[in-house]
Amino acid sequence: MNPPTSLSPRLLLWAAALLLLASASARAFDIGGDIDFYPFPTYHNTRNEGNTYGGVLVFLVVNKKHEIEHVIAPLIQYNDFSGFEGGLLAFGYPSDHQEYKAVISWSQDVNREIRLGYSDRKWQGGKYDIGVKAEYGQSGTERFFGLGPDSAREDESSFGQEEYRDEAHFGLNLSDHLTVGIGERFRDERIFQGLVGTVPFVGTQFPGEPGVDGATVLGSRIYLTFNTRDSSQTPTEGYYVGVSAEGVAGLAGDTPSSYEKYEVEGKKFIPFGNDHQFVLVLRAKVELGSGPQAPFWDEASLGGDKSLRAFGSDRWIDRHSWLINVEQRIRIWSFSMFDYPLELEAAPFIDVGTVFHDAGGIGENVQVNPGVAVRLLSRPNIVGGMSISWGQDGLLVVGGFSFPF
Repeated sequence: MNPPTSLSPRLLLWAAALLLLASASARAFDIGGDIDFYPFPTYHNTRNEGNTYGGVLVFLVVNKKHEIEHVIAPLIQYNDFSGFEGGLLAFGYPSDHQEYKAVISWSQDVNREIRLGYSDRKWQGGKYDIGVKAEYGQSGTERFFGLGPDSAREDESSFGQEEYRDEAHFGLNLSDHLTVGIGERFRDERIFQGLVGTVPFVGTQFPGEPGVDGATVLGSRIYLTFNTRDSSQTPTEGYYVGVSAEGVAGLAGDTPSSYEKYEVEGKKFIPFGNDHQFVLVLRAKVELGSGPQAPFWDEASLGGDKSLRAFGSDRWIDRHSWLINVEQRIRIWSFSMFDYPLELEAAPFIDVGTVFHDAGGIGENVQVNPGVAVRLLSRPNIVGGMSISWGQDGLLVVGGFSFPF
């Protein structure tokens, strides 16, 4: 399928409407502070999606302490595969324990996204931990290389993916740091021929792979967390430990009747130097599966900006995975821009991990990926930056609006 080459008049109207909506939303979020807006160019390149470039108008809502609490950002971009795209991103932190996010985007061809989420770690005066998410997405540039740590780049396949996701959790805060809770997630996946005609379709490359014809699953989990971090968004000290167990029922489509998933994650933040100029971050994560083989898109996976950063999302997939990240965050400059206090941070890192089918493969084809990240921070809530990492598939540059962990 060839990339679109013309700009739809409806998309121009959509972009204009987004600008008006963002302006109105910014005013609606006024909490007694200031509202400022700034235009920025945008560009990113990934192996899956190709080039994307355009512009964004960022509205910042600042509280009386001159901290950025809300960000509303309409944007318009052009992608090599999906053409022109209009979108709106809004996220904010009304307090140190509340967070919301809303993302809406619509492209000329296939790609579209609606994501809504809200969480409050100290709901009802600190008694409860709650969170809800509702997401719809459609992408035409997904990839699958096969299962296992030895999946080869030469076996790459592509597909389009339409998915609905709903998640909710409810936890009881047993203390300031300890929480126990339950959660539910619904996931419905539909697989179709995507936008990348130069790469074989997943149904042709991997016929019979569980999940390749789509499926619907429902997961129920229990979780336990212990969290002493000094900030949920920009931590500099403390640690986090999370443990969860989930039973998943196959409701429809190409999926077993049931399977299980288990996860353990630990993070440690070690500050040193004047005013926490240096923060060493250690993270370890293990995902385990049990029972019949799950759909490939619901198995343990590595790759993306929050795991093995040298690879695209879900580059490595199998029943189980383990991951270790070590990152040295260094504040190299504190300054003010647009009257906001900012910090420029450099962070050399190394990501190590692999996927495996059974205990005998736990050390097979372990990926070791060095890299460096450069970020701009507006504490206590806002992080933006990019990372460059090296792996067996080459060099990858990715950006984001949060710490990877």
